[in-house]
Formats: sequence, structure tokens, C-alpha cells
Amino acid sequence: MTLELQPYQYMQLKAIIYNLIDNYKSVNDHRTVDAVQSLAVEQIHQIVPTPTPEIEDLISFALDHQVRREATDRYFETFKAHVLVSHNQVRSRLRRYSGKLKN
Repeated sequence: MTLELQPYQYMQLKAIIYNLIDNYKSVNDHRTVDAVQSLAVEQIHQIVPTPTPEIEDLISFALDHQVRREATDRYFETFKAHVLVSHNQVRSRLRRYSGKLKN
């Protein structure tokens, strides 16, 4: 089974991982970092309740204390392939572009 995310789920996952990275930078206590990591994993499982290899890979990526924002940006660029595009978004983009082409 492949992972299919809605755009809002993708953005929630991204916010959780960025929050975790900020905590890695600012918190020195290992117990606090462990607690924040377990909360992040719990939030990820609430957003995507079905276990998939992609989510497990995301979790293992996020639990690395050495991960930085640049690596996370690159990771999420490849993770965009799992986001579904709604037809309303496509239609509105086509209308915008066709309006620009007509002028």
C-alpha cells in the first residue's frame, strides 16, 4: 500500500518535524528531547494512522538528533510525491494561467 496524503496532512507533518528540529537546537536535556520525540511520533501516527514504510522512514529520519533544516527541506521535497492534488487546485491554477496567457 502506498502512502497518499492530503495537502493539509503534509503541512502538519512538516510542522511537527520542524518543531522537533527547533527543540534539538534549543533543549539540552535528553529526557526533554525524548519526551518531545515521543509526542512527535504520537502526533504523526494520529495524522497517518495506517503504518506504511514511508511514515516509518519519516519517523526514523526525524528521530536523528543530528538532522538539520536543510536536510529536512530536501527530504520533504522528495516526500511531496505522496501528496494528492485536488481537482479544484488544478482548475484554479489553469484559470490563473489561462488568464495570463490571454492578456
